[in-house]
Amino acid sequence: MASTLVRDVDKKGRYNAYNGSSGELEQAVKIDPADPGVWWRLCTSYETVKKWDLALGACQKEVELNTDENSLADLSGVYMHRHEYFQAARVLELGESPPNGYPILIQALLASGQYEKALPVAQRLVELNEHGADELPSGLLPDVLRELAFTYQQLGQQKKAQETFERLQKLDQTLHYHSCEMKPDSLTDIPVVRCS
Repeated sequence: MASTLVRDVDKKGRYNAYNGSSGELEQAVKIDPADPGVWWRLCTSYETVKKWDLALGACQKEVELNTDENSLADLSGVYMHRHEYFQAARVLELGESPPNGYPILIQALLASGQYEKALPVAQRLVELNEHGADELPSGLLPDVLRELAFTYQQLGQQKKAQETFERLQKLDQTLHYHSCEMKPDSLTDIPVVRCS
């Protein structure tokens, strides 16, 4: 049974459960191809070993069977790793964009150069962070402020960028930012905003 195979894979450990388990999960998918949870696990397994083409297919099937914010975020993440940033943003825009989806959406919009679309998302993220939204990871405000400053810079709104840098400096007096740029992260190769 598919559930038995999945349960065996899940027992391997919380974070390493899907590493090297694609064979078992491929069997589970053949047994129960209508189970979105099996497709999610298979997508995660392929992501773990950086098989992005296979992960894309599995995540697309997961979304087809169960379109929710989590499945859309999974699919968008695969597109980000494939450097298909417009597609990553487009996928996330299909959902209702709950607060926990905003960090991925802002990253996809900025990486794809969609600064006009990114601005309200970044502003909303700052607002949610300042009001302590439970759905958002703690400690996200500095990253969001950097993304907002970068967005203002790209839109030619230097005064607002400077005001955002000042807000950042209030969080950490040792910071003295003047400009930001997007650079690939050394671990994921996905562009992130870095300021200096």
